[in-house]
Amino acid sequence: MLDKTIPIWPPLYEQMVVMDKIKQIKTLDSIAESMQTPRPKTYTIQEAQQLPLLHRKQGLVLKRNNSSCNEHVILPPLKSDLASNISQPDTTKELGVYGTWFAQDYVASLRTTGELRVFMVDGKTAEVMLGTTFSDNSQGLTIEVLKSPPLLSKLHK
Repeated sequence: MLDKTIPIWPPLYEQMVVMDKIKQIKTLDSIAESMQTPRPKTYTIQEAQQLPLLHRKQGLVLKRNNSSCNEHVILPPLKSDLASNISQPDTTKELGVYGTWFAQDYVASLRTTGELRVFMVDGKTAEVMLGTTFSDNSQGLTIEVLKSPPLLSKLHK
């Protein structure tokens, strides 16, 4: 691969770790459980297909693992047969890894409120970014670095 010939930053293995949404979700689920805070539930496509029809069509978002672009996010409303929403199968290959589609409970307030992304270095807040998700005319994510971030201690009960 190219990274064996010339230096690439960040290294390819770090990029692959970042793109593994399933591992990130498991880590976030573990943190949320230890802090007793809610998290959207994640399902395989097969598990999600067993959910009630209304929840399948209006209450889920589809995402693809090993992807770093919004092309692999499908927002509600969805077709009731979840697999028919996916135009690119699991076998889409990027960077030598296969993507797997999964479903997650849709958090509608993210569309209007956004999400805070907190970057910590040595136990201290280094930077806080506000991600506002999916404007009406685009499925893009807008990231804004907050110059005066909210007190993070106030966000957690």
